[in-house]
Amino acid sequence: MILGNDQGQTVRWEGKLIETQPKAHETCFTVLGESLRRDGRPEPEGERRISVASSPGFYDPMLYCSGREITFIGRVEGIAHRKIGTVQS
Repeated sequence: MILGNDQGQTVRWEGKLIETQPKAHETCFTVLGESLRRDGRPEPEGERRISVASSPGFYDPMLYCSGREITFIGRVEGIAHRKIGTVQS
């Protein structure tokens, strides 16, 4: 779980892609994140949370499609709250 005081911290997320949204200079990934075990695999009964990660450049939504397992390692730059299923500009 990411908290407000995690800004600037390096984190690792793993989960299933819900959606991939390419934008002008980055691609945003909506992920159903899962709690991880010590070996880095999802905890079967762990907490699940929807998160958004972004990366510079274009990532093809046909390759990064819904349901694909994915791992992100990166720095928390901020927290945004939004409704699920809404388009952000």
